[in-house]
Amino acid sequence: MRVRATKRDLDELFADGPVSVGAMLNLLHDVEHKDQDEIAFANSLVPGAGDYLNRGWLRLFIKADISDDDAKQEVSRQKALVKRLCALFPAVLRYLRLDEKKHALNVLNMVSDCASDYAVILESGRRTANRKKTIAKIDKLHSKIVEVNKLLDDPDSPYSYDFESIYKAYKKHLHGDETEVRPFWQLQNDLKFLSHFLSFNLYRAHHESDFIRPRDNQAKTHIVDCAYSLSLGWGGPQLVTTPGSDFSAMCSVIFEIATGIADESLAGAINRYARSQERAEVDEHEIEYGPARERERDEDNFYDVKKAALKVQSEIEDLKVSINDSSMSVESRILAGCLLAEAIEKAERNDKAHGPFIMWASQMKIDWDGKMREHEDHEARLLQLAINLGNRQRAPRTPS
Repeated sequence: MRVRATKRDLDELFADGPVSVGAMLNLLHDVEHKDQDEIAFANSLVPGAGDYLNRGWLRLFIKADISDDDAKQEVSRQKALVKRLCALFPAVLRYLRLDEKKHALNVLNMVSDCASDYAVILESGRRTANRKKTIAKIDKLHSKIVEVNKLLDDPDSPYSYDFESIYKAYKKHLHGDETEVRPFWQLQNDLKFLSHFLSFNLYRAHHESDFIRPRDNQAKTHIVDCAYSLSLGWGGPQLVTTPGSDFSAMCSVIFEIATGIADESLAGAINRYARSQERAEVDEHEIEYGPARERERDEDNFYDVKKAALKVQSEIEDLKVSINDSSMSVESRILAGCLLAEAIEKAERNDKAHGPFIMWASQMKIDWDGKMREHEDHEARLLQLAINLGNRQRAPRTPS
């Protein structure tokens, strides 16, 4: 069963003084959609693992994809972060205007994610260099797949000998799966498609500036981005570059949550962010999905259809330009042509669409409680599979 924060837990965020560790853990478990059983199982393996590992780390630990030592190290790091959240997160809330206390969960999710990512971002290289490395990796993989395809096409090499019978036995005895297996020629076809797909991605990586958006090591800018998103979404202080402003102070609090360093000036990062592409994109998103959009959707039953039609038409025009580019490989042109055909079909469907449309989930005759039970049952099965896999992988490590 999923962990839910209580009213008492939320009330602690708005009371004077620090939040208790127990309440903060309940709040974090809620925003991370943690399950009580997975927390208990992980805690039985390494004390605190279920409580302190975030959801991504937790499932990897349960499956034994990370070692106990790595888990212990991460638990130690997360304990320090939770302690800082207990002391400082209420200060972040005081800069915001929340309509309801439960919205503090959304804020906590954003701040804890930002703080958890800080160390990883700090260790990243510069974005330009990372972009080049990513493109080089795609290029290398493409070359390797092309080489594999040439080897597989060699008629004198019996790579497919007994492939299906051995694959079938493997699936049956290791996975309990007795369904029909895919023949070897389908694997070859998929690998050929993969080479075409990677070729197309290489073209896009070189010609579309936003196709690859790797992280860089501007960790302080990441803090400012979080603060700006909070201000836009929850009525926080305006972004100004004046030192000592409320916005600057809120950035410093989030920075201290992430690093443990108090009274750090982020003036340089705020100045860079104020004129950055990241800020422009956040502003554009706010315009696109802000209150004005909701008012227009309420007034125009065809709003979403019209917006979708404009987006598809833009895709069609861009694909037409790409296909006529002589630098594009034949394989990439084939894929671009397929996408163009799909976009044209989508545009034609939009032209034939008519209303009125169901606007709200509450209007749909769906058993939402039943859907939620199905989701919880599915999550429970996934957890049990993860536990079984972890037990199997841990068995060889246990001394006899």
